[in-house]
Amino acid sequence: MATNNVYTPDFHSDTIKVSGAEAEVANEIAVPHQTIQPVIAETQQPATVITEEMQNPKIYYAIIGSFVTEKQANQYIQDIQMPELTHIGIVINDGRARVFAAKFDNRKEAETYIQSLRTKEKLKDTWLYVQ
Repeated sequence: MATNNVYTPDFHSDTIKVSGAEAEVANEIAVPHQTIQPVIAETQQPATVITEEMQNPKIYYAIIGSFVTEKQANQYIQDIQMPELTHIGIVINDGRARVFAAKFDNRKEAETYIQSLRTKEKLKDTWLYVQ
């Protein structure tokens, strides 16, 4: 039976011995000692989350009157005559002509505005319509 002699190098040694010719080659290709600056990765911006509201923006109306016909809605606008209603208009939907005091693309702003209108006796029934 033959035995194989396996050579295991000693990895615990702190020095490596090199012959003179090998040392000259090693000196020619050696990189001079320099301080290495750490690379700091830029922080990545979080991905933009697209909500349903962004895909289908909603319009929030402060409704002050709802009528069967557009003619009735126009008559109401002429009769109401309140100087604070500067953005008054009509939105027609679901077989109704709704008179709005203002429209918004932000629900919170619309609700705040509606609360302010409800303090007036003529507009106490103002409500939010979302389209």
